Amino acid sequence: MLSPEACHRCVRCEQKNEQRFLKETVCSLNYVFSYEVNILLPVSFVLACLFLIVVSIWKTPAECCIGLAIIITGVPVYFFGVWWQNKPKWLLQVIFSTTATCQKMMEVVPQES
Repeated sequence: MLSPEACHRCVRCEQKNEQRFLKETVCSLNYVFSYEVNILLPVSFVLACLFLIVVSIWKTPAECCIGLAIIITGVPVYFFGVWWQNKPKWLLQVIFSTTATCQKMMEVVPQES
């Protein structure tokens, strides 16, 4: 059963890893697009993220590993759903019908009139 404490623990696991990805995003944006901003802004942000990452790994290494394991489980999903371009027709039909069913159940697509 999912208790409130378990939910809070999952959130803490992911928060620690989110800082890592934010740091990498800022670094890549500065490198790829070369925005015209003062260099102190991205440098201070990266240093703050590094500090938070180091402290969180030092204080709660088990939660950081759990969060990283959760993130790594997305790698096969990426290869299965995005990277693999020539999927068989039956698999595309399963994906489409599953998507349509989920959209109808969660009411994310407006009904046609």
